[in-house]
Amino acid sequence: ANKRVKNAKVAVLGLTFKEDCPDTRNTKVVDIIDELKDYGVNVLATDPVACKEEIKHEYGIDMVSMEDIKDVDAIILAVSHHNYREMTIKDFTPLYRSEALDEVAAAKDEVEKDVFIDVKGIMDRHSVDTDTMVYWRL
Repeated sequence: ANKRVKNAKVAVLGLTFKEDCPDTRNTKVVDIIDELKDYGVNVLATDPVACKEEIKHEYGIDMVSMEDIKDVDAIILAVSHHNYREMTIKDFTPLYRSEALDEVAAAKDEVEKDVFIDVKGIMDRHSVDTDTMVYWRL
């Protein structure tokens, strides 16, 4: 995807232990966030069902609203909440950093692609435009 890891801006969607449940005990998503931060990544974390205050108290993570997520280099869809299952891959496109296409980079196949990591595999992978996005799922 030709993205720099250090100082990249990554949105992590979902922090709870399982989908559509506010329980954050034993969540492994926090480990992902910690690892990203160790690499110098700027993480924006959001969850439609988790308690913002509990996440801050237990894990020291300041959650943001979905509306605050913009200009990201990558999205990690970590928990398959109903809100996210109702969306398509195209619904996430406006959240990415928009950059003008550099003709020289395009000629060298060095265009920075958007990165979407679908941990639970809930998105339709056949709807991904592989010319503009790197899509990865477990």
